[in-house]
Amino acid sequence: AAQIWGPGEQWALITPPASTQRPAPAVTISAPQVAVAGTPTSFSASGTVPGGSVTQYQWTFGDGRTANQGGAEVSAVFPGAGIYPVTLTATSSTGTVITRAADVDVVAASSAVTSIPSDAVWYSTTPVEEYLFLPTSAGGLAAESSDGAAGQSWLRQGLPGQPAVGGGLTALAYPDPAAGDAMTPHAYYRSSGGTLAETYPGGADGAGWTIKTLPGQPVAGTALVATTAGSPQASAGAVPAVFYFGTAGQLNETVEQGTSWVTSTLPALRTADVASLALANTALANTGGGTAGIQLFSLGAPGTLTVTSENGHGWQSTSISSPYGVAANSPLSAVSTSASVTGVFFVDAQGKLAEANQAGQGWAVHALPGTTGSTALAAASHPVGSGLLGPEVFWLAQGGQPALTVWTGQQWQTTTTLPGPATSIPAVSAYPGQPAELFLADGSTLRLDANAGTGGSGGSGTAWTATTLPGTAATLADRVLLYAATPGDVASARSAASAAGLPAGAVTGSFSTAWAAALSDNYLVIAVGAAANDALYFNTCGWADPSGEGAGGTPFDLASAPLNRLPGVDLYEDAAAATTSQTPSLSADLAYYATHGTLPAKV
Repeated sequence: AAQIWGPGEQWALITPPASTQRPAPAVTISAPQVAVAGTPTSFSASGTVPGGSVTQYQWTFGDGRTANQGGAEVSAVFPGAGIYPVTLTATSSTGTVITRAADVDVVAASSAVTSIPSDAVWYSTTPVEEYLFLPTSAGGLAAESSDGAAGQSWLRQGLPGQPAVGGGLTALAYPDPAAGDAMTPHAYYRSSGGTLAETYPGGADGAGWTIKTLPGQPVAGTALVATTAGSPQASAGAVPAVFYFGTAGQLNETVEQGTSWVTSTLPALRTADVASLALANTALANTGGGTAGIQLFSLGAPGTLTVTSENGHGWQSTSISSPYGVAANSPLSAVSTSASVTGVFFVDAQGKLAEANQAGQGWAVHALPGTTGSTALAAASHPVGSGLLGPEVFWLAQGGQPALTVWTGQQWQTTTTLPGPATSIPAVSAYPGQPAELFLADGSTLRLDANAGTGGSGGSGTAWTATTLPGTAATLADRVLLYAATPGDVASARSAASAAGLPAGAVTGSFSTAWAAALSDNYLVIAVGAAANDALYFNTCGWADPSGEGAGGTPFDLASAPLNRLPGVDLYEDAAAATTSQTPSLSADLAYYATHGTLPAKV
């Protein structure tokens, strides 16, 4: 063992028992094969053990969350599309333990923003990475991304792809076999050439982003929506499907089948407005796989909405009549709040918010508080207590003031205290356990309004804060982070940042922030001083870090030379000089070189 022992490791040698062991529990899990993201999903277990009983059930849901220990019946809300391994560990009264697992195929509707469980969750300060896809003013494609490192900062990067001007854009995250079944974001859009296109991470060398042309000819100005459909072949997992209006004005579906994509026309009622299209999933997705359980909403004849759905026996299209009328250019947004309940939100003929809610086999239309002449709204779900979810609708009031109408579990409640103004709503993110996020565009300015609570808006009693997102692609200067671990080194780091032209936010004294940034390969971390270098290389003090590692070991190593590029995963730059007095000048020189690509004059 001494020959392969590493710092931070602990070894335990266990002698096998000589006597007969007590029996382990016999346990079964009752779990759905397919679930809908954003809606409560129920699980149950039963277990027996000879000469005793099962005294504790502990659940995990494949995204870092656990559920009440000791409960045989639990409910979970899955944050997005994917294959989630749900595990149950049962403990008997005699102390024996057994674990059982079941894979759940979670389907979800698309959005311009995707949140995926971070591959670096063992180290990272946050459990997700976020991507907001958007077209650029120059006709390109970009993504605003955040991995939780460096204080939840956002970076913009240019991506391959040329979305058509005024065309729809949407995104999905799902386990991609080409990426080893890792959760991967995919952006779908109408290209400048008039074809359906896709951009996703991973090129021929496994790095960068790739653009792919898909079959299908979306009509100019059409909205795009997408979801993952449960595959009839269990081994195939989640299958992406994209919906849009084609050049003939009919609703089309382009779905992945194996290594290719296939396009078909759906028997939907025709619509005069192709710019409004919404999608929701229901629990029907587990009735034989395929695209069952998908509901598509569009504007129909005057005063009506059209719902096109797959119930396991083929596509059907019907009308939803509104006693309040439907605005001619009304935006649409749909959300599921349980396995069988869907609501679609729109603007009525009087400019007020309205909802069509699925009730049994029919649809009921309700007027909601809130008056808007805007063509922007977006819906999501949020917790309303006791494991239940309710819908919430974001919209723009007069003057572009962002507003929120939320179902509290008992009534609809409206607040207009969100920071503004704005001209459109690109996306909403309501990832469970994370702050609710509203992405707003005010002309060319992109802003994020984040809620102080977690897992939902919480109504009008919680505060929202605004952050302006980058308007240009990130340079290396946006990715330099100086980490210092003593007051004197913090002062040196601030002086170095100022000399290099870096903002004050480029300096951190947080060990966890530096740890997550060094791991992410999105930042060049410069350790200013011996204390910071020892912390990242050895963690000699045993400080709390995102991985929970104790003293003696970290995943990091030193970059071999001064850098003006990203160092790579698990690498950082050492600015601890031979003497304490030389550290300020060394850190200033390295920060300047990283930012400008050259050394300061006379250095």
